[in-house]
Amino acid sequence: NAVAAAREPPAGGVLLPVERGTVGATTCAAALAAPFTQPFQRPAFDHQRPELPGLGEEAWEEFAREARCAAGGLWRSGIECIAWILLLPLLLLVRAYLPKHAVAAVAAPAPALVLILMNLLGRRTNRKRDEDLKAACDRLAEASGGRLSVEYRTMYTGLCRPRCTLPFRAVAIGPTGGGA
Repeated sequence: NAVAAAREPPAGGVLLPVERGTVGATTCAAALAAPFTQPFQRPAFDHQRPELPGLGEEAWEEFAREARCAAGGLWRSGIECIAWILLLPLLLLVRAYLPKHAVAAVAAPAPALVLILMNLLGRRTNRKRDEDLKAACDRLAEASGGRLSVEYRTMYTGLCRPRCTLPFRAVAIGPTGGGA
């Protein structure tokens, strides 16, 4: 299946996770708890150079620098859950100190608007960072002289995704058919 294939390393290669996601979580509770159990664990690229033929030290260092920069700029999925926790006390204060008609006009749409704006900003930022990571992968493959296949794999990074999943991002590096 496509989900399992995306999470498997290429033949003779390695899979370097950037964001592990909760694809295939055993329960929705486990998937929904992820932002709270590790709320500040951001996507990251902190891997050592894999021992693969055709992967030079200089090319790897340049790739790792670019990948760290791009991965460090990714927004953590599930941050919206944390935003709700921060917005709830604000809503209670607004409700306590504003007249009832003002509460209905201000407090009702405000959280939804904040969450929608956060979601749009996060997705836009992540799309740009995903493009940066893909470009870095293309440059690493080119620097290997065609001996390596370098692929940036993503799943469930868009607006629509199956219930109880978080995005998955990884770099798959392996020998090409001609380079093996």
